[in-house]
This record gives sequence, C-alpha cells and structure tokens, in this order.
Amino acid sequence: MSVKVSDSERLAKKYIETRNYLVHQQAVLIGLLNRYYDINLKRSRKVSGKAEGLIRILSIEEHGDIIDTRELVENFCRRKMEADIMNGISYKTAYRRFTNNKVSEVHHFLMDTLQLQGYEYESFYSSGKNNSNRTETFTKIFCENELLFDKDQIEACGIEINLWLNNQLKYYNSIKLQRGDKCLQCILSLF
Repeated sequence: MSVKVSDSERLAKKYIETRNYLVHQQAVLIGLLNRYYDINLKRSRKVSGKAEGLIRILSIEEHGDIIDTRELVENFCRRKMEADIMNGISYKTAYRRFTNNKVSEVHHFLMDTLQLQGYEYESFYSSGKNNSNRTETFTKIFCENELLFDKDQIEACGIEINLWLNNQLKYYNSIKLQRGDKCLQCILSLF
C-alpha cells in the first residue's frame, strides 16, 4: 500500500532538495575560489531543522583589493526592487523578491568570479515566474575543458566542505579563509 503525499508536502520536499543543492554548490564555489582569493565568511542567519543554511560571503580579497560582496549584491538587488515597484509590483512582493534575489545574486557572483579564473559550467536556469529572478544551477564544473566535478561530486564535496565551514563558524561569528587554506583544499582534492 502506498501513501499519498499532498502537493504541499511534495513541494516542501522539492524546495529542501533544491535549497540543499544550492548550499552544496556554494560550498564547492567557496573551495575553488579559495585557490585564488582570501574569503571572509559569516555564519548563516537561520538554522533550519530541514534545509541546510547558506553561509554568508562578506567579501573576497586579492592582493589587498577587497570586493565587499554584501554591499555589491545588496545595492544590485535594491535597484531591482525599486524597478519592480516602479513597474507596479506591490512593496510586499518586491521586498520578498529582494530577499530571495540576494541569495541568487550571491550565487551568480561566485559563479562569475570563478569563471574569470577559466572555469566553465554545464547549467540550467530556474523558471523565474512572473519576471522574478532566475537562478542558475550548475551540474558540472570544467577547467581547461576537463571535467572537475559532476552533480554527484558537487553534492558530496559540497556536503563535506559545508560541514567543515560550519564547524569553523561554530565558535566564531565570522572567519577569514586565507588563500589556499590547507584544510579546505585537502577536502577539495578528495573529489
């Protein structure tokens, strides 16, 4: 006898799977970017019992040049919110999109920054209903036309890196990963 699952339960499960995969992608991006940059991270705001939390990327540094990721993404998303309101979207909807867009735009920023180092992706975009932001999801990562990670490896490596990062952030509100962090690069090399 099979148990029927309601649409809301099915959608909630799909959301958790999608969100967790986004967390795993983020962790792999942090690991790969750390080969080239110092990265300042902050503990996730929310700790959910169901979905894994996204670590906040404060900034990326290279040779003393600092890119304030939070400010960059915040300004970009605020402009999008203002444009939504100008186009007749209610403030409540525009603000909800603003908070969701920040997650997508940090993800896109990390992907774009890694692309500058010669990495490429096999990816697809979410549907983005009613002109809302579409998030790019990658299923493979390549460097110099060589496959580095497939979807299963992204997930497995992302889980390990995310566990390690959250363990580092357990005792400190924020941390700075020096370029080429040995522990982080060791985890990456296992996959």
